[in-house]
Amino acid sequence: MLTVRPVVPADLPAIDRIQRLCYQPHFHEPLATFAARLALSPESSWLAESGGKVLGYFFTHPWRGDSPPPLGQSLHQLPPRPDTHFLHDLAVDPQARGRGIAPLLIQAALTWGRQRGFKQTRLVAVAGAAPFWRKWGFRAVSAAPQYGEDAALMALADSH
Repeated sequence: MLTVRPVVPADLPAIDRIQRLCYQPHFHEPLATFAARLALSPESSWLAESGGKVLGYFFTHPWRGDSPPPLGQSLHQLPPRPDTHFLHDLAVDPQARGRGIAPLLIQAALTWGRQRGFKQTRLVAVAGAAPFWRKWGFRAVSAAPQYGEDAALMALADSH
């Protein structure tokens, strides 16, 4: 049975395994970066599992303003008065794709953000992911070259 639950520190090795399966090495973030984001906002990251095996994860966090957080740097504190729900990293084990995992994780995140009343929801689409996010109602706002050649900063269309 597929379940979605909050991420806990003990999940980080499995999350690292999935990250390495899904992304090119220059996108790999150190476990310390994941741990820092989890410590700052433990209620805003989720994973999907089945039979005790982690199949996917989604890290998000409160943020402020229109610019994305720096890639690969640990956040040591959240900005004061966050107004943005930043969707940082969604990944699904390649062997588990097609099982509806990404939609479950995205729904959990978007529901959490709506319940907190953020002014906007943003993300940076990398590695050709912009078409995927457009299906969820995101639109490109600007390029995000610090995240890679084809990276795009995107905002949820109903965000202001």
